[in-house]
Amino acid sequence: MRKSGFTLAEVLVTLAVIGVVAALTMPSLVGNYQKTKVGPSVRKFMTTIENTNEHILGDKSVARISDAASTSNEYIEVLSNYLSGSTVRKEGETIMTLNDLETSPKQYIGNAAPADMDMSAPIFNFNAGDSFAVSLLGAEQIKANKENTRGSYKGKVATLYYDLNGFGTKPNRLGKDIFIIHVDNNGMTLAEGGSQLYNAYTDVATEDPWNTSEDDLCNEDKVSTGNSCAGSVADNGWKVIYKY
Repeated sequence: MRKSGFTLAEVLVTLAVIGVVAALTMPSLVGNYQKTKVGPSVRKFMTTIENTNEHILGDKSVARISDAASTSNEYIEVLSNYLSGSTVRKEGETIMTLNDLETSPKQYIGNAAPADMDMSAPIFNFNAGDSFAVSLLGAEQIKANKENTRGSYKGKVATLYYDLNGFGTKPNRLGKDIFIIHVDNNGMTLAEGGSQLYNAYTDVATEDPWNTSEDDLCNEDKVSTGNSCAGSVADNGWKVIYKY
């Protein structure tokens, strides 16, 4: 009686087909997984920083972030007292620059890093693997921001560059894994390019001082430098609506 079964050739062909299908679908699956992580990660980071700032202001008995720290190093050091992780580079150190983060000459979305980001900005790594860099404004600029804003808003005091998978991990692209978040002197976080940021910084409709103009959109139709992608995520229910 003849036994049924598969020949070695049939098994090898089947494995080859499975391998090809996996190779074709895996990048898409990984990309979709990363895409779903963006909104929750950015939202959690912003909430974490706001809560930390609240503790800083309370513990130091000051009303403004600029009263708690006067340099990027001081601010990230104060933040680190409340966060799980460690500072891996302080301001002015040259063990790593943003040029080192350029892992590929091909741009997917946006720049490898914000053009105006301080190349020696201090970086903090969370234990979970995500990172952020801090750029605290100088006293004169903080004062100018306060004078140019309206209502109870106290003005932009710092910019945070958040990388949801860490600066040492690809792709290091704005709108992909790097997102720009601002901090006001009350400790509130505002996503770059979002309606909350625009309304807070702008006194009249024609003013556009913080990169929210149409040449830097991040939506279904257009992604330019990627600066505004954090605001797009925040404005759309913490979801990525742009080509990812």
